[in-house]
Amino acid sequence: MKTIRYNDFFVFNRINGDAFKEVFSSGVNIISGRNTSGKSTLIQSLLYTFGINDEKENLQDIIDEYTVFSLNFDLIEDSVVSKYSIIREADSIYIKIPNGKIERFEGLGANNTIEHVKLKKYLSALLGFTLELETQSSLSPASLEVLFLPYYVSQSVGWVYLRNSFSNLNFYKNFKLDYLDYCLGITNDFDREKLIELKLNKTSLTSEIKSIEKRLKNDKFKVAKLLDEKFGKEANEYINSYNEAFKKLTDARNSIVKLSNKQSLMNARLNILNQTERNLKKQEPGNAQCPVCDQVITDNVSNIYEYHQNLNDTQATKAEQKKKLIETQKSINTNLNKVVKYTDEIKSNYSILESFTFNGVDFIEWLDHKTDLKLYEQNNNDSYICKEKLARNEILLKGFKTEKQTMSERNKKDKAFYKLFKLYLDELDVKEFSKSSYKDLYKISSFPVQGVELHKTIMAYHFAFNKLISETKGIHRLPFLLDAILKEDIDQECLDQILTFVNKHRPLDTQMFITMSESKVEEDTGDEKDKNKAVNGLKMKQVNSSYFDDKAKVIFIGGGLLKRRFLSDSKNKYKNEIRTIDDIVYSV
Repeated sequence: MKTIRYNDFFVFNRINGDAFKEVFSSGVNIISGRNTSGKSTLIQSLLYTFGINDEKENLQDIIDEYTVFSLNFDLIEDSVVSKYSIIREADSIYIKIPNGKIERFEGLGANNTIEHVKLKKYLSALLGFTLELETQSSLSPASLEVLFLPYYVSQSVGWVYLRNSFSNLNFYKNFKLDYLDYCLGITNDFDREKLIELKLNKTSLTSEIKSIEKRLKNDKFKVAKLLDEKFGKEANEYINSYNEAFKKLTDARNSIVKLSNKQSLMNARLNILNQTERNLKKQEPGNAQCPVCDQVITDNVSNIYEYHQNLNDTQATKAEQKKKLIETQKSINTNLNKVVKYTDEIKSNYSILESFTFNGVDFIEWLDHKTDLKLYEQNNNDSYICKEKLARNEILLKGFKTEKQTMSERNKKDKAFYKLFKLYLDELDVKEFSKSSYKDLYKISSFPVQGVELHKTIMAYHFAFNKLISETKGIHRLPFLLDAILKEDIDQECLDQILTFVNKHRPLDTQMFITMSESKVEEDTGDEKDKNKAVNGLKMKQVNSSYFDDKAKVIFIGGGLLKRRFLSDSKNKYKNEIRTIDDIVYSV
């Protein structure tokens, strides 16, 4: 099992000088501050640093090409701690590994870029994350978002919808099943690609067989099967003569095409020869100018001889070409006559047979039924072939792990999950669910409650799931990130239940980050109801003492005074840190 522990996080802007710096606790980290101060921004920034582009839109207020995110973290495996640093600046990520080497990934603007795929492979290998998911009838390594998903509940949708803290994961086919199987250690030790192929083949062949059998029930096939071979002799004689005539017709047509192409080339050549002759006549020595230097061509014996020789050769070639054109045209005409002759023969023979009738059935009707019968036979043959393929496909499918075996393992996990889930619901004072669709982990998609009840139910779900994951051999473990664990309309009793529950059942093998609001200034909304909400009176020092035994690390965003000021510090205080970052970013 590989576990990640976040040590310290530093964010700064190279231009405006704004910064954020914090050292994290290895246990509970409470992120607090005024409403809209930037508590969620810290959680989202941690994910963004690892290349999660899904958080980009949420961080538009602080990220630009000059914003740098730097996280030092430990990778723990079998009690061995290895030190890593990861830095993200715009669309580039730099990872310093324990031996000092720098891994560089530049060009991460979209998840489908080559560099982002390389980063995904690197981080997956680093954490031993091997989940593959089905996309467009094939398997591919799961995205970075899936790597972090078991350990992140977002403020926006995470407390309402399961497995939706990151967007666009539902495009994976069978995502919920494959995701849960992986997190809970239900392995399928077989060729998944081959299984997908076989299942697709089964679906395709079954559909094709149904389509063929539907066609075979057509009435025209029934009629065709009842007709005798009334025109067998006549049809065979016609077909034989037709084949012979059609072959001759085809040969004649092909000859016309070849000869016409040849004629076109010969005409083109004749045109060139004619132009050459015309140009030569303009270059007679003593009367014509050189086309290159504009000087009069000298009328010496050599030039005169060469001139007449070229002219005579051109004229002779031209005359010969004309003769060949005449012969070619004769051949074309001959083949045109053949086309007319063979076409007439076919029409004549067919019309004779067409007028022939036998017991009230003419040749045209028989030919139509004969065609239907051939089509029927072909469909029958296709059906036989498809059924043979389907039978072989089924034999191969039986060689894989059965659905019954998988369901048995899933049922065990369902029971283990609900044992925890029910316990946690009781502690949070939520009524137990009776339907399996709200009890069984593999069936749960939503819950039939709302408001604070839904919030506490989702909390019980995630803590139970996290506990179950921790018992999976070889799974990666990341800090548990819970954004906005309190709803603003809860009363004091619910507040006590939730905070007591969170501390009691927090994962002991990983860090936990939770966000809660506290303002160090009075905020008067003018609403008496708001003033009476238990959350509005929260003080983190008291929360830490009453619910976390003063062992949690409290981190105030904006000093607990400012709104939208995640970057409320100055980078000038951190020259050594920036120098270390630059040594990594600009290393050769």
